[in-house]
Amino acid sequence: MTVSTRKVLVYSRLSPAGIKIAVKPGLSKTNVKKNHMVCKVICAGLNPVDAKYLVGDKLPQFVDDIVGRRSVEGFGVGFDFSGVVIAVPEGEEDGDYKLGDFVYGTTGIGTASIADECVVPLHQVCHMPHSLTFAEASCLPLVGLTALQAFRPYFDDKKNSSRCNEDNNVLIIGGSGGVGHVAMQVIKCLGDSSSPSPVKSLSVICGPTGYDMVNEYGNPDYIIDYVNDDIVKKLEEIVKCNDGPFHFCFDTVTSRHVADDKYKSMILSSVAESSRGVELFRGDYVTIGGTFFDWVRAGIKRIIGFNLFRRGEELFWIKFPYSSFDLIQLKQFAENKSMKPHVSREIPFEDIEAIRNEINDLIGRRVKGKLVVRINPGPSFGQNSKMFDKISGLMCFECLS
Repeated sequence: MTVSTRKVLVYSRLSPAGIKIAVKPGLSKTNVKKNHMVCKVICAGLNPVDAKYLVGDKLPQFVDDIVGRRSVEGFGVGFDFSGVVIAVPEGEEDGDYKLGDFVYGTTGIGTASIADECVVPLHQVCHMPHSLTFAEASCLPLVGLTALQAFRPYFDDKKNSSRCNEDNNVLIIGGSGGVGHVAMQVIKCLGDSSSPSPVKSLSVICGPTGYDMVNEYGNPDYIIDYVNDDIVKKLEEIVKCNDGPFHFCFDTVTSRHVADDKYKSMILSSVAESSRGVELFRGDYVTIGGTFFDWVRAGIKRIIGFNLFRRGEELFWIKFPYSSFDLIQLKQFAENKSMKPHVSREIPFEDIEAIRNEINDLIGRRVKGKLVVRINPGPSFGQNSKMFDKISGLMCFECLS
């Protein structure tokens, strides 16, 4: 009897870049856990959190070096993926997801999306957007969920959010990064026919190499080049043009490193007034990174709902469980409003050295847009093509082979 196996990218602190490809037993197709599914992975996203041993910047540097890497030894790498359903629990064959369906979503922590196959809970997946390729869909969940969940408390009309009107001057810091370039699109997609977009003016800070990408994917009203522009002066000019200060700032750059804190310090210190007497900011400042103590406060708010942040400030922490509703909303944005992530590079799963190089690039912040690992062959065209309609009718035998 032949025992099936699968290849999985795992953390290995003694290996180059801290990762290696391991061979593990294959996943059972006949005894699938209730409310889960087994998928053949076509593509998987590669994110900064993957390059930082799951814990990201949540631990102090010295603790991370000593404990953080050891604590995830052997864990699988990757969260988001796109793929094909190949097994469902017995008795659920006629449920929402059927064999051959194309899906995208996130796996459990440490279970690996960068693998031949993955098992995922139903509440963390959704049918793939018809408008996206497997590569594009695979790298949307983590960044899309981050942006959507971070914006919802402030811009969701159904939750009586504080900024659900259309008069907001919004600033996004790090517009050419994975989260930033999707966040630009998400915030513009939040409005509908009955509730216009909450954005009056969108400004984005990025480097000169990301200028064209930001313009293409976000089409902001203003772009600030942090290398060549005087940032404060540029912000003051924008405030004057907007006849008012920024009301919301989404900071995708700030982390535990002191050098990354310059934007937060610069903008929040202007709440009183800038050197030229122009008030730059009066509103909510949300980051997706911070110091260890910021993450402690974020954890307390996440678990028990007690807010220890100063008024108008928050470090946002993404939630994967029961995120299928959010994935459906992102699917609608992609299909109805042409939202999509920018795939910077696609790396074959077999090329471990290329994956290691990309891990180092992520740590060095040399990546624009998103990185994708191609696990298994699949259609390279968007699902909205005529060819896709024919293949989907045949349950995409290419993907299942």
